[in-house]
Amino acid sequence: MHRQKLKFLVKIKYLAFLFIIFSIPAYSDVTQESYCFSPVKNRPARIELRTYFDEDAGWQGAFVKYENSKETIPLVFVDSIEDQTQNGNPADRTTKWVEVVHGLITGEYEMENKGGNVGSLTYKNYKSQKSFGFVFDMGAQRTHGLGCDW
Repeated sequence: MHRQKLKFLVKIKYLAFLFIIFSIPAYSDVTQESYCFSPVKNRPARIELRTYFDEDAGWQGAFVKYENSKETIPLVFVDSIEDQTQNGNPADRTTKWVEVVHGLITGEYEMENKGGNVGSLTYKNYKSQKSFGFVFDMGAQRTHGLGCDW
């Protein structure tokens, strides 16, 4: 029962994500950020993560795109946990999304930010139970909205 409820909620969030994405030009208060990551090991390919946030609606979503792939994989926001640091430094934050492929939840992405800096991204495939680590690739970052420079 819990799994069915989770699937239903993810589908609703996915539809909201599509609605927001296609209405971005008409609604300018949506913040979009792009992050480029390289794998810790040689596999899999490099990855681009784009996030979207609408503060007024209290909504956020994302997608990932692997290097040399034409397809994007939609992500549904699950949770964001902030750990306050000492001495007024920016908080550490861990954000989690689940990926939705053909209407099924097939894996999860977790991004860690250390202070004000992007740290790492981890992907876990639910079917194989394999995890893959990525590190932020500052050299691949491009101008806002243009994606990664590979």
